[in-house]
Amino acid sequence: MEAEMNNLIGKESLPFVSVIIPTYHDWVRLQLCLNALEAQTYPQEYFEILVVNNDPEDLAPESLVLPKNCTLLEEAKPGSYAARNKALSIAKGEIYAFTDSDCQPKEDWLDISVVFLRENPEYDRVGGNIKL
Repeated sequence: MEAEMNNLIGKESLPFVSVIIPTYHDWVRLQLCLNALEAQTYPQEYFEILVVNNDPEDLAPESLVLPKNCTLLEEAKPGSYAARNKALSIAKGEIYAFTDSDCQPKEDWLDISVVFLRENPEYDRVGGNIKL
């Protein structure tokens, strides 16, 4: 995968990706998700992380460590769709990547997705294998 990304980097500039994460009373697992995103092989300067707290009354704990490319938003309207829409309203990405706070994306998640979308322009979305 790294070789494919190096070829992609050499051919053209990388697209900016917005990673969108709704969360609701799930700070401990969100931290694990953020740690996994911070370990992505896709360059940190080419993606933003938009976390949307779907209960503004439930404040983020002081122990929560946000990566440098992460913004914490609030959405009082209930539901993950409302939270995702809040993030979409400010997202800067050419590509949107959605995950949930209880997920831990593999380190090459963004790399694989970007390469696939670039090599297969007939597709406008991809999904991954979900293990419960």
